[in-house]
Amino acid sequence: MDYRARITFGRYIRASSFASDLGKLKAFRGGYAGASLLEGLEELGLLRPRMRLRWPDPIARRIWQETRRREGPELHDPVEPDGPRMDAAADLWNTLQDAGMRSLKGDNHPFDAPKPEWSEFLKRPEQQTFVPHRERRVRVSSDVQPDLHDSDNVQDFYSSWQLLTAIELADMGIHIRINMADEDIARRVREDIRSKRWPGGRATEAFAPVRALRDFERYQAGLDAIEWAREEERDRTFRLLQGSGGGRIVLTDEQVAARDEIRLAVAGEALSRFSVGKDHLLACCKFLAGRWHEWAHEGRPIAADAYKIFLAEGVRLLQIRHDMRFDEINELVGFQGGGRQRTLEVIWPDWAKEQINRLVQTLKSPDLTEKKLRKFGEFLQASHQDTIFHRLRSFERHAFEYGHSRLAGMHSDLSLGT
Repeated sequence: MDYRARITFGRYIRASSFASDLGKLKAFRGGYAGASLLEGLEELGLLRPRMRLRWPDPIARRIWQETRRREGPELHDPVEPDGPRMDAAADLWNTLQDAGMRSLKGDNHPFDAPKPEWSEFLKRPEQQTFVPHRERRVRVSSDVQPDLHDSDNVQDFYSSWQLLTAIELADMGIHIRINMADEDIARRVREDIRSKRWPGGRATEAFAPVRALRDFERYQAGLDAIEWAREEERDRTFRLLQGSGGGRIVLTDEQVAARDEIRLAVAGEALSRFSVGKDHLLACCKFLAGRWHEWAHEGRPIAADAYKIFLAEGVRLLQIRHDMRFDEINELVGFQGGGRQRTLEVIWPDWAKEQINRLVQTLKSPDLTEKKLRKFGEFLQASHQDTIFHRLRSFERHAFEYGHSRLAGMHSDLSLGT
């Protein structure tokens, strides 16, 4: 499936990768999606990392020394000596380096079930306290560099579905419409804001992000299950196909059967792991479909596509784990927005019906009635003559082109379509 949005699925994504994906979603207009944006969202209590790794200062200095310079000047501040605490830190550090190779090894992520001796270093959202990024750095100064600090002592990890939360946060708040093109007005407004005075203008509040934020809390388990299933299926399928060569490959019957077993096993494990039942997953899909509709209706296709990616995985889990047909899911998800069609059939329209409609619109004439053309289209579909539908679309494109190649293109379409 081709999406405008580009999302790296993962339940523990480093802040830099998360910010990079967020930037591609074009949610924060005019703002750079980087560490400062994530810092600001956390300061306001709007978006916290799913996991924070913070090394105690002496350990951070020891790691800094050993990873950057084996020999160097003595640091001004204490460095962690050998011992149980340093052993635990080294174990976690090495395990995290291997986490990127999980698809090869089949290991779980170390944050899924952290060892007890790591508890001093790891903080879940409810354990986190906001500290400005500049103030949380560790000092690694020496006589050679008397004012040196390092920021790798704290590492934040986000879940990919939190990108959807961030999209909503971009529009949250009170929006004030003021004529900032007038220099005098703009100067006064900036002074009022600096002085914490009401700047005037017409104010509006976006309520949809507030509702969405509450729904993210309600459906977190479902989103976690969707994310875990997508990531785990990807890694297990990669291991299955290891050694099959690069580029595109044709799966053997045995590989197809093994892949289907992986999908079924992963779907069951994901829903069991997060205690997600059929009703909760359906409700989660309704929420995602509703948000897709709103963003698509507002002309924001990239944001809508981000929701579509997670919705597709939710629908797949229902199909695989609960043996539900798409038509059944479509009926249950229903109308999550305006219009006369159910939301899922708007997102994923019936290709065959679309092509038959195209056939009717293109070929309808006094001698070829709509009824005859529809019967002809249904015959083509039933006899697996889909090539004609593809050729018809190409024929239409060539018919409205300019240049000498249009007739050659139309001739080619007619030749290949028969």
